[in-house]
Amino acid sequence: MPWRLRLAALFQVQGWRVPWYFDCRHSTEWTNFRNALEVLDGTYQEEVFWWAQALLERIEPSFLRVQNTDHLFFLCNPNGTIEDDDWVPVQSDEESIFRLSTGTSQWSNEEREQRSHALGDFCYFGYMAAIAYRTRNTDASIAGILEGRQHAMQLLQNFLMSRANSVDFLDSSGWLMTHELVLKHLYPPDGPPRRWATIADDPSRPVNSLQLEATNKFSDGLQAQLHVAAIGYHTTLVLELISLWEEFLSDQLRLHFAVHVLEPGLGDARQVRAASVCKDFEAYGDLCGWDARLLSLNQKHIKRVKLPISGLPSPQIEDPSAFVEDFIGFFAGLDSDSFTLGQTDPRIQGADLLLCTEPAFLCNALGRSFPHRPLLGYFANPLTAYVPAFAAESWLQDFVALTKGLGRSAPFMAVASTRFLGEQMRFQTGATRVFAARPLAAYLGPVRGSSKAEVVVLRQPSMFWNSACILNSLVRMNMQELQSMQSMQAEGLKATSLRFTPSEELPDASSEAIASFAACVIYPYDVSQMRLYELYALSVPLFVPSRAQLPSYIYRGLTSIEDFDHVLPDAGFQGGWRKSDIGPHLDFNPFDREWRAADAWTQLTHWVSLPHLVRFESSAQLLSRLMQENLRSVSAAMRRQQERDVIRAVRFWTAALSHLGEAT
Repeated sequence: MPWRLRLAALFQVQGWRVPWYFDCRHSTEWTNFRNALEVLDGTYQEEVFWWAQALLERIEPSFLRVQNTDHLFFLCNPNGTIEDDDWVPVQSDEESIFRLSTGTSQWSNEEREQRSHALGDFCYFGYMAAIAYRTRNTDASIAGILEGRQHAMQLLQNFLMSRANSVDFLDSSGWLMTHELVLKHLYPPDGPPRRWATIADDPSRPVNSLQLEATNKFSDGLQAQLHVAAIGYHTTLVLELISLWEEFLSDQLRLHFAVHVLEPGLGDARQVRAASVCKDFEAYGDLCGWDARLLSLNQKHIKRVKLPISGLPSPQIEDPSAFVEDFIGFFAGLDSDSFTLGQTDPRIQGADLLLCTEPAFLCNALGRSFPHRPLLGYFANPLTAYVPAFAAESWLQDFVALTKGLGRSAPFMAVASTRFLGEQMRFQTGATRVFAARPLAAYLGPVRGSSKAEVVVLRQPSMFWNSACILNSLVRMNMQELQSMQSMQAEGLKATSLRFTPSEELPDASSEAIASFAACVIYPYDVSQMRLYELYALSVPLFVPSRAQLPSYIYRGLTSIEDFDHVLPDAGFQGGWRKSDIGPHLDFNPFDREWRAADAWTQLTHWVSLPHLVRFESSAQLLSRLMQENLRSVSAAMRRQQERDVIRAVRFWTAALSHLGEAT
């Protein structure tokens, strides 16, 4: 029996149980409303519409209050007792609605008394179901109906694309609400059309094109020794290339690295090491910068700010033009004489190849300071990260100039960690195609610890629900059903041993420590997460949401936020290459949080294209698959895929360095 049918039967016949704060059985009114929806089974009834409308009007004030607190996170019982219904939530903070008898401070005493009951009876997924039903009335003859419907549609869209993990358990809520049904409400009657297939990485294409340009003369194009100077703000991104090249290219080339990884705003090397993850990679020596020029630039120009649109924290170069001017002065001008030899790293000036990582804007400073030196950019974040909005267009123009070689005698090569990011850069600038080479995490150490009886749930930066706690509750509440469902031939974990541990509670949350667990559950939050590549390299069975649901997840991070949505006026999105056969994703803006746009661009991510990820549509299916899957076979398949990808990566970077090496 297919997974979906088996689980549907489990819910309907065996009575799959969910926590009270999901199905809201503690509230008579919400229970009656849910029962009415189940009886209707998708058909429309105007009486139920007005019922939904009345619920929304009464609950909306407290809903707005709930959205701004973390109280839902504390609804789950972490103590491991069977009677989850008896759990009294933790009093988390003064803003929690559990400390309030009202919704807003503007209400009168009468209003407080009148509305206070709504707080105790608040039902998050019931609220979503009422909103969805609110979209179904399109009778324009009734005043306000269409306006109300549009508002409800926007709310549903916001739910699906929320940066919090508010819909992670929608398909396990006990309501007749799923991602699929919400999409049918947003795009009636059948949901949004999907006219694209998975667009996977194809390293053979860039390798072949580079071989044509460089005539594949590795020995002629590269010196026997290559000195590389790397500068950036992302430790593992720099390590990705260093470790890969040292591990797999050393038999063809003797590599020497001068690596400077900085921490925003700090001007002392010891402070940088203490504040960053550089200290975790002692084998790589002076990984954090000690060049006084870089530290001075870092302290003067790089600040931590809150981005104006999203409100998310991010480093930023306050004045990019001044940063480049000072950079050139220190590395190519008279200002370089103001530092003694002991304060600077001469390997930067003496490098055969310069490597810039995060932010991409560093390539601008290096490219202008060393116009006769080959330059490689390896990116895992948006092109305009660290750049304030007023300087974004100017930097995009400079990036185009870099890709075209304007003002430089040496080549520049741009490589992104994902096809998504490479195509996003193309969309923003109209520039020549940016290559893509996925991280392979060769810098990892051996697996540490032994926790093979448990499953780890990877931390999310924004937590609405306590995911690991909820999964443990579902196991406890449905142990009998899970045991009866597990066949004798099942090769996965036993129901009685299913336990979920949140990664944020581990004393050692490194990827090497996580690899000691039987499996890892990941609710993704961005297009590119180094944890995905690290755990894949360590062959940890990874359980992730289904492909159809992924746009709800990966648009939660920095790669797709509105603050970085800058496009050159002549980038070509009115025609030209956007109308070619590159892919239908170019019909949409990659920063647009509308579902169809997000879905199209999601196809360019490794969350979609990497094989052997185990996918689930609901928590119930997650538990079932953990019991059914042969985790050893999954791990072995991942290991074989990793080996194949290493071979492809070696081919790519051999051709890339050959191309760049012609100028050395």
